[in-house]
This record gives sequence, structure tokens and C-alpha cells, in this order.
Amino acid sequence: METATDARDEVKCDLFLEVLRSFGSARLRVTGTSMLPSIWPGDILEVGLFPLSSFESLHQQDGSISSFPGRGRAGERLAEARDSIQPGELVLYERSGRFFAHRVVGAMQMPITDCRDPSSTFLVTRGDRLRQPDPPVSPQELVGRVKAIVRGGRRIVPRRTWWGRAVSWVLCRSDVSTGILLRVRKTAASL
Repeated sequence: METATDARDEVKCDLFLEVLRSFGSARLRVTGTSMLPSIWPGDILEVGLFPLSSFESLHQQDGSISSFPGRGRAGERLAEARDSIQPGELVLYERSGRFFAHRVVGAMQMPITDCRDPSSTFLVTRGDRLRQPDPPVSPQELVGRVKAIVRGGRRIVPRRTWWGRAVSWVLCRSDVSTGILLRVRKTAASL
């Protein structure tokens, strides 16, 4: 049974995707802590649409709609966009009705049964605060790139720094450290 909260979240996701498709860019507020210290809860992500998104309807020459974005010229453009992603970049993907903004750590080839191309490139992502990578991100789940993080009215271009890596290393090994960091930030913000 779907709750009212689930229905509202689904409407928000659909609205975000519609704005992203229409304008090529959209903003999304962060709620999780998996990307600490790079991205904090409450930050706003500016997400840019790839040249071709798996959420767009892909019209073929005969007017029919392709059900899989990996076919034909459209699939080649999606592959080019996917191939231009470098390790260390932040991408947004949708899985099970939720959005995830995680860092790309690699790519892998996996077979796909409902496609002319017998294999496709899947991205391997991981939250900075997480020890294990996410399950591979398929071309259909990929939404866009995180172009900027808006925090306290400032626009920050996402980059990996040595201190960020050091803090991430500590946070992924200690939930207590994460809790302390979040409490200190909340206390500092209320002053």
C-alpha cells in the first residue's frame, strides 16, 4: 500500500525530472549523509541533464518510441555522454523511486539481454562516506551530472580535495564521528 508520503515523494521526483527535461538543468535538495563532507544535508544540487537522458522519449525514424535507450543513434549519443564521465565526478541516478548523487569510481561492462548491443557500460559509484560501492548504475538509471552545490548562498563546484578525502576516510569508519560532526554543524548554524 502506498502512503501519502510515498505519493508526494513520487510527485516530487516526477516534477524534478520534468523540469530537468524541459530546461536541461534543475535543483534538488539533499537529505542524506552518504556524501559527507562534500555534500551536507540541506545543500542544493544543481544537476545538468546529459545530452540524451534515459528519461526522454526516444522517437525512432518511423515515429515509434524505443523502449531501450541503448539502440541506434540515440544509444550512441547516450554512450558518448556516459563515456565522457570521469572517475571523481558526481552523478545523479534514480533507483526505486529515489535519487542518489554519488561519486563515480569506475565503470564496468555488463551484458544486457533486451538490446542489440550485447553489453553496455555501467558506472560504479560510491558515496564518499560509504565503504562499499553501490550496485552498478545502468544507462537507464543515469539522470545527469552534478554541476554545482549551493550551500549558504554560495555556489561550489564539486571537487575532491585531500582534506575531503581524509575526512571521508574517518567518517566511513566511524558513525560516531559522523554524528558528532552533524551535531557540531547544527550547533554552529543555530548560533
